[in-house]
Amino acid sequence: MKKFLIVLSYIMTVFIFVSCVKVEGTMTVNGESYNKQLVMAGYYLDKASLSEAQLLEAIDKIQVLEKPKSLGTTKLIDLSSISINVNEKEEVTDAMIEAIIEEEKDKELVYSLIKTKRECMLGDKVCIDYVAKVDGMPFNGSTAEDLEIVLGENILGIKEFDEQVVGHKAGQSFTVDVYLPSDFKEESVRYKLAAYDVTIKYISEPSKPELNQEFVERHSITGVKTLEDYREEKRQILESNIQYTKDQEIFNQIFSKLILGSDFYPNQEGLAYVFSNLIVQMNMYAKNQGTNLLKIYNDDGKDLYYLLTEVKLQSEELIKQDMSFDALEKLLNIKINDEDLKKWFETISLINGYGNEIKYNDYVKAMGIEYVKYNARMDKIIKETIKKVKVTYEKVAE
Repeated sequence: MKKFLIVLSYIMTVFIFVSCVKVEGTMTVNGESYNKQLVMAGYYLDKASLSEAQLLEAIDKIQVLEKPKSLGTTKLIDLSSISINVNEKEEVTDAMIEAIIEEEKDKELVYSLIKTKRECMLGDKVCIDYVAKVDGMPFNGSTAEDLEIVLGENILGIKEFDEQVVGHKAGQSFTVDVYLPSDFKEESVRYKLAAYDVTIKYISEPSKPELNQEFVERHSITGVKTLEDYREEKRQILESNIQYTKDQEIFNQIFSKLILGSDFYPNQEGLAYVFSNLIVQMNMYAKNQGTNLLKIYNDDGKDLYYLLTEVKLQSEELIKQDMSFDALEKLLNIKINDEDLKKWFETISLINGYGNEIKYNDYVKAMGIEYVKYNARMDKIIKETIKKVKVTYEKVAE
């Protein structure tokens, strides 16, 4: 059979040599007939007689298939037969709220020049000059003047440096001996002993901002004005985070049992959809690493045909996740409306601290309505599924 060029993708043309005869709706590859769309998606590339270079070019042109209306047939396990045990949800206390507020205050530390002659300590900001040498010789970056560092933040990348500066006073000069770390910016002196002749010019100590209305207005994500409302805002954020994490923990256990106990019969369109997702992501990863799939798999002693076979096997496992959600959606009669979309956004907005800075319409515009619908759908499926199984909450041992 004569070899000739075929169009592999309806989005972008790619030329590969395969033995084929074009038929309406189908395509034959090496004498076998396959769904034309699936061939275009690269799902049957492992059937083609291509060199690795041609195969790599073909893979490079594949784009993700649109999800088919049906991925196949699923026989779900009875949800009422699933039983799981989890720790009780953590209770939000006043002490936790105050700790969060203290963290916010720590982000706004103000440093003031000390008026006493006390020794510097961790957390202080010191202004220093230094000259460093290794084996009596200077090296790249071995001098600094008027350098401000906060002791304990390891700004120089040498923890022991900060520790040895602690305990000295402004105006003092002294030597700090440290072994330079393996990731030190100057490669030639890594692991070597360096002597830093240091002079402290002045010391500033930190102070936290006052917790008042001005602080609240700077940090509130919902625009509250009073300390009472600010604490309540923090409580809601923390409770939303805890509930979200707990729901994920519960559903992960449910999902594991659901996958193991259910029967899945995926169709070829569904498998090709998952396959195209996987292969495109892997190809994108390779490019981001400055290489390609051919080099990655040749380095492991594997060829691209082996890769395609492996991705097909992975697709057969991963499709069970999509099929499970589709089956749950149908079983639970999940319908998503505008109210569900906004409710999901409100939860995510709280968890991520968007507050009033990001409005719903702006988020939809930035992320796309399909992204919002997908996540709102998943969130609703998770919540409704949890209601159908037996969840036993156990007290956490003190």
